[in-house]
Amino acid sequence: MAKKTAPKFININRIEAEKVKGYQVRIRDFTPFVGGLTPTSLKEALKIRNNYYETNDYIPPGIARQQMKPCVRDAERTTGWHGLSYTIANEASGPLIISCTARHLRTGKPHTISVRVHLYKSDEKALKHAVKARNHNVDQYNKIVDVYNELLLPSAIKLARKEARTLEPYLQELKGFNEKLWTKALNIVFPLGLISSVEAKVE
Repeated sequence: MAKKTAPKFININRIEAEKVKGYQVRIRDFTPFVGGLTPTSLKEALKIRNNYYETNDYIPPGIARQQMKPCVRDAERTTGWHGLSYTIANEASGPLIISCTARHLRTGKPHTISVRVHLYKSDEKALKHAVKARNHNVDQYNKIVDVYNELLLPSAIKLARKEARTLEPYLQELKGFNEKLWTKALNIVFPLGLISSVEAKVE
């Protein structure tokens, strides 16, 4: 008969070394250890983890949406900026385009903003516009992310507490993208709707 695998809990490591056995909570630099592999030890580790969640309004990665980083200088990029790259419109030496990695505000999915360099007085002005456009999208996307995670937090805390009561994993149920919750967050942050897929209307 196959050995039954112990259930896995987010931010909890089961330690079964020769000299050390127990459960270790691992959240960033927060790593308390509870000795023993008994149900009582697991319950205590889960309570410690849950207290961190509630005290810090923390949702684990994979459940929480992660913010995008704005454009920063990057010497290794041909554009000199992280998140921006040069492309050619077609193989027959078409116009130069600056491609900006962005997010679709309605779906949260990756999206590309294209800036055609020849439409600007100089490459520098085109690049300046591309940086501004991407950072504007990042700023608006991150505002939706913040509200999305705030709306998600009560459900995460509820399931985390359920895990401590039952010693069964439930938090994984929240993994992935919740489209309904994202739409709610979008409408809260930008009630006037969108100008385009990458820009919201503001007063």
